[in-house]
Amino acid sequence: MNKEKAMYYFKSKWVWAIAGAFLLIVISSSFFYLQGKSVSVAKVDEKMVTYDELVEEIDIKQSKLNAIETTIDEKTKERDQISDELEDNQEKYDRLNKIAKNEEEIQTKIEEKKDELTQLKADIVSNKNKLQELQGGVEEAKGEPIKLGAGHYTVGDDLPPGRYKIEPTQGSGNVFIDGWDGSSKLSETLGPNPDYHIPSYVFNAEVDDTMEINVPVKFTPVE
Repeated sequence: MNKEKAMYYFKSKWVWAIAGAFLLIVISSSFFYLQGKSVSVAKVDEKMVTYDELVEEIDIKQSKLNAIETTIDEKTKERDQISDELEDNQEKYDRLNKIAKNEEEIQTKIEEKKDELTQLKADIVSNKNKLQELQGGVEEAKGEPIKLGAGHYTVGDDLPPGRYKIEPTQGSGNVFIDGWDGSSKLSETLGPNPDYHIPSYVFNAEVDDTMEINVPVKFTPVE
């Protein structure tokens, strides 16, 4: 009986010893695991850092990465906006360039019409000179020629009514004579060059006709 008790006591003691040892191993493993996490080191950028330092470094770099991604997004939006503005400006440039080309074409046509107009004026002057030659047979009436300088005049006040041959005494210039009823009797350039001027013109001066003369002239009475 005493032997059985002794065996039971021995076995109980041995069980508790084993259980205590196992518990000690578990506690030691947990302690060293946790301790190892906090004190474990790694080599980053040629520096030895702990686990906590590594986590902090990762957080810092993640923040920088987020900032860079934000910057990239902003710059991408700016690039897209600039691209849109460039497209708008290109459209405006194309429109302006088209307008400029149209203006060039119009200007070219204007110059062509100016040349035609110059030729027509030369033809008119030539025909009027021929007409004056045909009228050259008119005889001068009695009376001295009347000379007037550049200015504005009225027939009846500054020039007696009658039939006259008007011609410049020097140089060339425009002469405009309007009838008393507003009709145009003369609107030409008098001068010595038959390619651009007419040398003289015969007309009937009536009371209240108005004259704008830009060159010294003389009025010779004719039959």
